[in-house]
Amino acid sequence: MNPRIDYERRQAEESWRRAEAAATPTESLPWLDRAHRYVPGDQNIAFSLALARLAAGDAAGALDLFTEIAKHHPTREVLCGIATACLTMGRVAEATAAIGRALATSAPDDVLARLAARVGAPGWCGLRDDGRPRFEATADVTFRLDGQEVRLARNGALPGAWLRARRLETLAGGAALLGSPIDIASILRTEGVVELTEDGIAGWAWHPGAPETDPVLTIVTPGRRMELIAKDLSVSFRGTAPMARPRGFRYVLDTSPVLRVLGRDGRDLLGSPLGGSAAVPRAPRASKLAGTAVVIPVYRDGEGTLACIESVLATMGADDSVIVVDDASPEPALVAALNALAASGRIRLLPACRSSPSRNMGFPAAANAGLRAASGRDAVLLNSDTRVFSGWLTALRGAAHGAPDIGTATPIGNDATIFSYPDPAAPAPMPDAGDGAVLARLAAGANEGVTVDVPTGHGFCLYIRADCLHATGLLRPNLFAQGYGEENDFTERARHLGWRHVAVPGVFVAHRGGASFGPAREHLLARNAAILEHLHPEYRARVAAFIAADPLLAARQRLDTARWRAAAGTQSGEAVLLIAHGGIGGTARVIRERSLAIAATGRHPVVLRGREGRTTVDDAEGFPNLRFDLPAELPALADLLAAARPVAAEIHHLRDQDLSVLTLLERFGIPFDVWVHDYLWLCPRLSLVTGEGRFCGEAPAEVCVACVARWGDGLEKPVSAAALRDMSTDLLARAGRVVVPSDDVAARIRRHFPAAGVTVQAWEADPPPRAAVVPAAGPLRVAVVGAIGMEKGFYLLLACARDAAARKLPLRFQVVGYTEDDTPLLETGCVSITGPFAPGTAKELLARRACDIGFLPSIWPETWCYALSDAWEAGLDVAVLDIGTPAERVRRTGRGWVLPLNLPAPRVNDALLNLQALAGRPAY
Repeated sequence: MNPRIDYERRQAEESWRRAEAAATPTESLPWLDRAHRYVPGDQNIAFSLALARLAAGDAAGALDLFTEIAKHHPTREVLCGIATACLTMGRVAEATAAIGRALATSAPDDVLARLAARVGAPGWCGLRDDGRPRFEATADVTFRLDGQEVRLARNGALPGAWLRARRLETLAGGAALLGSPIDIASILRTEGVVELTEDGIAGWAWHPGAPETDPVLTIVTPGRRMELIAKDLSVSFRGTAPMARPRGFRYVLDTSPVLRVLGRDGRDLLGSPLGGSAAVPRAPRASKLAGTAVVIPVYRDGEGTLACIESVLATMGADDSVIVVDDASPEPALVAALNALAASGRIRLLPACRSSPSRNMGFPAAANAGLRAASGRDAVLLNSDTRVFSGWLTALRGAAHGAPDIGTATPIGNDATIFSYPDPAAPAPMPDAGDGAVLARLAAGANEGVTVDVPTGHGFCLYIRADCLHATGLLRPNLFAQGYGEENDFTERARHLGWRHVAVPGVFVAHRGGASFGPAREHLLARNAAILEHLHPEYRARVAAFIAADPLLAARQRLDTARWRAAAGTQSGEAVLLIAHGGIGGTARVIRERSLAIAATGRHPVVLRGREGRTTVDDAEGFPNLRFDLPAELPALADLLAAARPVAAEIHHLRDQDLSVLTLLERFGIPFDVWVHDYLWLCPRLSLVTGEGRFCGEAPAEVCVACVARWGDGLEKPVSAAALRDMSTDLLARAGRVVVPSDDVAARIRRHFPAAGVTVQAWEADPPPRAAVVPAAGPLRVAVVGAIGMEKGFYLLLACARDAAARKLPLRFQVVGYTEDDTPLLETGCVSITGPFAPGTAKELLARRACDIGFLPSIWPETWCYALSDAWEAGLDVAVLDIGTPAERVRRTGRGWVLPLNLPAPRVNDALLNLQALAGRPAY
């Protein structure tokens, strides 16, 4: 695991433990907030934070979280949270909508019933999972199951047919009650996963619509049905919805025959069917029929599915055909549309299960139904959430038949794991039809006829030759159930028979991706991955080797280049090159602001970032594959940039860059400015700070030798301080301007580079001057803003916190951000830490912490310091050390206090607690 990711996970876990140990919601709030900032994707932490905000009176903050969670987990508890927050804020209509949604999809508990009673005139109605409606109304209530009026039994239950119905309407005086119509399938839905054990089966299940109920599962084996109640609440599973109550189960039985595990809704749990032999279902013998059969299993998402089918129909040849497999879709409108397409002869429509068309089989079984119907022709397995474009099928067919041993061909797509474009490590959103068509056309031009050997295929769009399919056999549903990994098993079996698999980067297929199976998805993925590993032990290592070698990079680079040239051709203005590092922080912020300013002049900003020793071309369109190893690939980079017509450049930073990037300025003959963000120009360590955390005083170059030898430098390739300063002397003298943000920086640059044409230009406007406000007597809450590493004063802050604890001072430090090691700071009991925050949110965070002053313990001569700006924006006056631009800004505005640079921690604490003595003085 990445060390930083592991560190953040551990910090989140510690914050969660402290939140659980808190005596009140108010005490837990900062810990939950911190945990959420470290792992914002953990929905259970987000839900707990929302509840704590609600209890603390922050209904707006709670509503923001509840609303975001509901996008993925619209459970009863989350919807009740939305309703409660809205009612607190007086937003009754929104609360009513949330309550109505909760009633329509889940069994009402007492909390939901009380909320419904507050807003539900002329009444409300829900449905318990035992078939008994729960309702309140001011008039007589009538009930309709799928449009047919029904009466309740003496025990208050609906007729037994309710289990097979789709919806329940409840009306009082002819008007629908709040909650009507009720989606019965949502009430009955069972979510869970099952897998084989040494002596039977095990897994978990729960009812999202009725979380209090122990799920009753049915095990179906040949000639026998058995009931199993899942009731082990001691288990916990990651990835389930907030407030989920999964129940674990184990059952000892013979798994030699294929068996199914069904929920009360009659659907298979994820992982079912399972058991039986690993025998491979036979595939049809290859025929001489012309054309290719495109097989599309469908289930939900009528709009997306029909768009997929239409894109295939619009792009296939006369001999090709479309086979749609209806896997018991629950959407009547989609079923009707498919029947209409079939009746018109445009598609062939099949049920996934001929003997039981209403049974949902899962992707592998549905795909097999279509592959059998292909009758020995080549086939394409195509997900229903894809969109294809002109020429796709011809190109895939040509690639698959490009050599006698090629068995499958897979295109690239925006969300397709190792086949993803532009970045295999980061799936991209599905482009719309127009953008997708442009991308497909550029891919075809950039990579026409190109194939790349790959270790596997991808089922989002997999072209399978008929002879390979016949030799290898069909997919194995009894092993992979609803899907994930079944195509990898297929390609591995084919590989053992001598077939190769290729990627076809000249074909781009758009893919929505990531929506299947809901919260239990990751559990099915883990289960199937383990099966795949057992069957094919070398598979994972071969895929890892492929990812490391990245043989598709050249093809992605060609496509990026084609997109770049196409975009450059549409730019009306000339370009300005901005040379920078690839990191975050203040420099990145200035780059963003400069890019906007350049664009406002009608020119096009092109950022050349240094990343891991390569120079990448970056702009708003995103071209992650345009990365160049310099100096070897300098001609290729220059050729690419020429299309943008560069007329000027700004050098912001050279960290992680090969210095040959500077020769681009001479190649294009363009003027340039240098923008100073730190002291890279004279210090190989960038900050003028030793590894012991001391300001070096701008030491002579000969002193730097020992410092760099002991503590390293921040450059991509080692350069001595003397050589660095010589290079900087020449470069800064040739620059049109050397732009610095303060007089302090100007003085340091002029001292070392007297020929530099220095221009002082603040990165932003400071607030008007005024006298610093001394806090009232009492415990002092001190805000420390930013990412606090060694240069930013981590060790001074730690010493101050330890001194405050040892002397029991009325002093508490609140880090709004994070540090290089939060743990020892938290252990002092005098520090709280929010965790990372998004740009632009520091003011809000500082307001929540209600701090008295700010403190910036930075020990290096910072060139600007946006953290100081954040503190001022939040209304805090700030104490700083007497070094760099922060001290200059505090003196100029009067909004704070300047402390001597090398003041020991105890005296820093004394000064913070005695600010009155500093009032009106320029320095301590």
